[in-house]
Amino acid sequence: MTSTDHTDDFDLVSQDPAAWYLQPQAVLDDAQLSHAEKGRLLEEWALDIGDRSTAADEGMVAEIPVLVDRDARMQDRIISAQAELALMAANDAALSLPQRLWRRITAAVQGGPAANDTL
Repeated sequence: MTSTDHTDDFDLVSQDPAAWYLQPQAVLDDAQLSHAEKGRLLEEWALDIGDRSTAADEGMVAEIPVLVDRDARMQDRIISAQAELALMAANDAALSLPQRLWRRITAAVQGGPAANDTL
């Protein structure tokens, strides 16, 4: 995949992350995304849920208790994923350059989530 293909694909996914990922944790587990891309997707997902809540509060859509409850649970998962992502970034920042390089090399070999993280 070329850089342009990745950018086009990411732009498509970032419009509605919930259509591409079942859970926020799946965003964190996606080895093809950088930390910044993961953060952007989680932020967009949270904004989408907030927009639905605002629309319901303003009477623009019917407020269905089951959907409100589902969105609240999903918002909690997104917040947890955002906190985990921030912790991952903080842990990476605390590593020395050789340690970060080793993590990238071993994750790439194992297919782990750090394979495409930025330094």
